[in-house]
Amino acid sequence: MPRPLVNELARIAAALAIGAWQACATASPQLAFDEVFDTRDAPRWLHYRVEYRDAAGPHRLEVWRDAGRQLKRVTDERIETYAVALENDMRLAIVDRQRGTLTVADRATLMRLGLFVDPFGQAHGVARPMGAYALEATGRTEEVSGRRCTVWRLTPAPSSAPSDVCWDRTAGVPLVIRDAEGVEQWRVIALDEAAIDEALFAPPKAGLAVNDLNRELAPDAD
Repeated sequence: MPRPLVNELARIAAALAIGAWQACATASPQLAFDEVFDTRDAPRWLHYRVEYRDAAGPHRLEVWRDAGRQLKRVTDERIETYAVALENDMRLAIVDRQRGTLTVADRATLMRLGLFVDPFGQAHGVARPMGAYALEATGRTEEVSGRRCTVWRLTPAPSSAPSDVCWDRTAGVPLVIRDAEGVEQWRVIALDEAAIDEALFAPPKAGLAVNDLNRELAPDAD
């Protein structure tokens, strides 16, 4: 694989990992992921802002969501991720403002290259499980910025520490996530359900170097 493409894939992987709390895990026999992190009551439109931490330090994330149709995420005012649902796929456009690039790829294209994109995690902040995990009810609820959420204890692989995820079912996002020591790793600092202009979900092109991975990796590509 050409080195420029390898580098581009590394940047895509980093962009898609930002701000989707990893639950890497298969369903518990007691509590199923889709039952606990239910989004059936979530509104069509949702705009929320988050402060979170990962191994690289603190970050700011802003998300605009149009049900399962369209999504825009902005991380640290530098990386913009746009996603739109296709008939049997999802198209992603990732803008790196610092580098001046726009990378376009369908989810299926990225999977061919070994990059798994989790649509649920991108839109709802908790990555859909992919391996063994434990999910427990804590019996606790909290109020965050005037909204109620229910605390669930999510433990990835047996060797991993648990996290307490305070899930707002009416919004379809975790309002707070704390690690095993009780330290906050994620907090929604603003949220609204007002209608969102369709134009906001269109990725910009002006002044950006475009890299279309779908075209580069097409069977008839040079």
